[in-house]
Amino acid sequence: MFFVFEAFHRRPYESRIIAYARMAVAVVLALAFFAYCVYIIYQVRFDKTLLRQSTEPMQSPYEVPFVEICAQDSGITFPRCDMMHMNWSYSTLEDCNGYVTKGDEEGTESQCYLLDTEGAYKYGVEEDYDEDAPEVRRVDIYWKLDSVQNVTEASISIPTVTIQIYDPRFNPWNDAVLDSMIPQEKQFYTEMQQGDARSTSLVNWTSAIFFSPLKYRAIRPGDGASLLGFEPTFVDIYTIDTTEMNWPMHYEDNVNLTNGDYHGMFSVQLAKAKYDVKTEQRQHSLLSALAAAGGAYGAITAVYALLFGMVRHSPWGLLDTVAFSSGRVSRKLASKRSNGNNSSNTTNEMSSSKPSKPLLYPTRGYNKSADSSPVSSEDEGVEIALSNIEAPPPSANIYPPASDIRYAKDPSSPTSIDPTMEKLENVVDRVQFLEERFNNLQHVLGEYYLDMDNFKAIQSATQVRRRRREPSP
Repeated sequence: MFFVFEAFHRRPYESRIIAYARMAVAVVLALAFFAYCVYIIYQVRFDKTLLRQSTEPMQSPYEVPFVEICAQDSGITFPRCDMMHMNWSYSTLEDCNGYVTKGDEEGTESQCYLLDTEGAYKYGVEEDYDEDAPEVRRVDIYWKLDSVQNVTEASISIPTVTIQIYDPRFNPWNDAVLDSMIPQEKQFYTEMQQGDARSTSLVNWTSAIFFSPLKYRAIRPGDGASLLGFEPTFVDIYTIDTTEMNWPMHYEDNVNLTNGDYHGMFSVQLAKAKYDVKTEQRQHSLLSALAAAGGAYGAITAVYALLFGMVRHSPWGLLDTVAFSSGRVSRKLASKRSNGNNSSNTTNEMSSSKPSKPLLYPTRGYNKSADSSPVSSEDEGVEIALSNIEAPPPSANIYPPASDIRYAKDPSSPTSIDPTMEKLENVVDRVQFLEERFNNLQHVLGEYYLDMDNFKAIQSATQVRRRRREPSP
């Protein structure tokens, strides 16, 4: 906040009201800037992620998902499982129950089973297929209840089974996944237990379940790259969304149904050959906060400049200021530790480093605050020019007494001032006038446009070191 420190610098020829108003406005703008910084830090700390939706085509066949089938107070058997291949032909699994795993029954009245083909069958994701391609279009699963009476008594509706479809990479039946879940995965796991995307299949009815694979890209908690604003580290969570349609079976001419070979059937079919992807995206990061803070700082600086003009340019940064301050402190400590004689010598050296008078002779309007300014090359050039002027030989008539002004200025005097002396006086007057204007200009520039405090300190310290290195006479 450089303009805040400059606001407390009293400018020459500035009224007291304007000076106090400038200080007050600078303090208010600084407080507003710090309040905004606190606000953006709060946004970064408690950031709420956005979801970017996109699609991702499947590059390879999709594995037949896990199918969980549950019934109330009754076991389930699976007498038949059919596979529809890409060429619309059917094949039947020899032992469908061999792919079924029974779940734990402790603490619940439901009996659940998991159908897992163990990657033996996969859904085709493109229509350009071979006639003997192993991929399938649909899986038909026939189910039979061990006790229809128990299921009927457990509900006021007709007997049904519930169906939940899981992606093999993320499902409640995988204990290894449950032990290392991040908060987003725990949320999806809770939704699965609550029945998200759950389907049903009724007795004497057929159900067609169309599923769509979903991919949720969650930012790993505590990811440093996302906090900075770079590409984060994602945890991919694969889930499935389902759509269900039901039709009643033909009862009269269905021999298998009348014989009790099965009580219902449902099919599982891939609805689309692409992933619906949802990607988490941070709204605020450290880089965006830095950019916002920079924009706010530029805005308040522009407001300050609009009201009170530009601040002085400072060619010195924070490290330079710290170095100068530490140098001053070390010199003060050294002077305190030294004896009285050394302290007086150091004081004399510091005082002698500043010129006691201007380039030639001081005038009435000379600004003493600029005595410490360095002698420029132009001043040296003037001295050289003056030294090259050859004075006339001494004569008794050329220099009148200094007290006799009338004699020197009287044109009727028999003895007049030499033209060379008049030229010299004109040059001296011109140099003194230019020097006075130069000192005034340096003073104005130092107060309004360029901060020269550190430069003066460096110049003074350099002159002290230079004098110390010079051999004593």
